[in-house]
Formats: sequence, C-alpha cells, structure tokens
Amino acid sequence: MRFWHTIALCLCLVIAINTIGCGTLLYPERKGQTGGEVDSKVVIMDGLLCLLFIIPGVVAFVVDIDNGCIYLPGGYGELQSPAELAQILPHLKLQFVNDQGQMMSEPLPVEQVNGQSSKFKALAQTARLVKIYYHDQQIHSVALANSTVAEK
Repeated sequence: MRFWHTIALCLCLVIAINTIGCGTLLYPERKGQTGGEVDSKVVIMDGLLCLLFIIPGVVAFVVDIDNGCIYLPGGYGELQSPAELAQILPHLKLQFVNDQGQMMSEPLPVEQVNGQSSKFKALAQTARLVKIYYHDQQIHSVALANSTVAEK
C-alpha cells in the first residue's frame, strides 16, 4: 500500500512541476513576451517531456507559449549582414571589472574604441572580466586572459 502512495506522490509531483513549463522555470524574466525567435533549448526540453509524459509535455508547451517564455528576448540571433552590425554597434557598450569584482568604468560605447584605444587597452590589461551591454541590458560577459572567471 505504501508503495502505491509513493508512486502516486511522485507522479503528482512530476505533473505539478511540469505544468509550470520548462521555459517558465528557467527563464521567468521572459514572461509576457508576445513573439520573436523561438528558443531551441526550451523547445527541446518541452519535446523531451512530451516523449516521456505526453500530457504534461503538451501542457508545458502550452504554458511556455502562453507565457512567452519559449521566445528569445530581443537582440538575440545571428547577424545577417554588415548593415545589421552597423545598426547595433551604436547600442553596444563595454564595462570592465577588476579582480575584486568592482566596476572599473561606466559602460563605455564600443564606438569610442577607435578614438580612445589607449584608454580601452589600459582597462583591458588590468580587468578580469568584460561585460557587454546592448541597450543598457547585459547580454554577455567574457573572462579576460589570466583570469579564473568563467565565461557566461
């Protein structure tokens, strides 16, 4: 009798967790998006869930699509031409972080690299990490040489 209670409890737990949706659990900040490019990671996870448990998998797809968590946020995707790069370049900024995790500068526009290359070189030589911003939202960070910080 106890065995069946355990099985029923586990099944209820799996169904309850999966009805939230994989994308909703992993990317709650994406809630409310109405469209865009579909995130392949979320689709694969929801698809695998469909293979294992059909009803919770379908529910996960519906919840992720309804919440908008299945879509990538704006700014993601590959550039198709140099013209597209020219459009986003004015909106890219770099921020340097030292070994103690303190910001060494305000986010600096990438377009200023040519005019102030010595300033960027000095920051890059002493920085541990560079954060990359697009429209004032951090999109990536890169550990610099001789650094133990992992790339995000």
